[in-house]
Amino acid sequence: FLIGFFIYQSYLNYSNWKNLLRNSLYFSIASLTAGALAAFSIAPTAFNLLENKLNYSLASPNISFFHVWQELPATMLFYTRSWQLPLLFVGTITLILTISFFFNRSIPIKVRLASLLFSLFTASGLLNGKLYILWHASQPPQLFPYRFVFLITFIMVFFASYQLANHNSKTDLKISTACFLFFLAFYFFRSRKLLFLNAS
Repeated sequence: FLIGFFIYQSYLNYSNWKNLLRNSLYFSIASLTAGALAAFSIAPTAFNLLENKLNYSLASPNISFFHVWQELPATMLFYTRSWQLPLLFVGTITLILTISFFFNRSIPIKVRLASLLFSLFTASGLLNGKLYILWHASQPPQLFPYRFVFLITFIMVFFASYQLANHNSKTDLKISTACFLFFLAFYFFRSRKLLFLNAS
């Protein structure tokens, strides 16, 4: 994810090859330094993985990814007790701002398209079992699935903050609000059983 985010930022802020190479060098040095400093805390975990978790394997997770994508927007807005879904609650305001980001015409189309591609990259672990396992360092997680969803939360908050920093027109705001209300209404009726709203 860190490498992907660096590529994403480098693309948006590209000026010339000299600066790109210099920033790539700084990024590499900083990443290696951070890894070396964290080695003392990582070493016990690595030994534990070698002794235990790495001996445990699962060909593919028992997850319906189509079901996950059906119910995902509901988990962003409402509390859910389903362990079959990622814990991706971000709240209404953040979701509205994130949607508005992609409709904000004051933000260059280059930025919005690159952000959309980066979003798909970050959420790729929710597409199929192989990518899901890959996002867990090629080892199936035990007890707590979807451990990478905090990265999806991060980019949503990142896009929301970008949207706050860039004023958009009333027309764009109306479009994004209409899209949000449509998804809200759809998933409210679609996900009542999931959210236990029918429970007496």
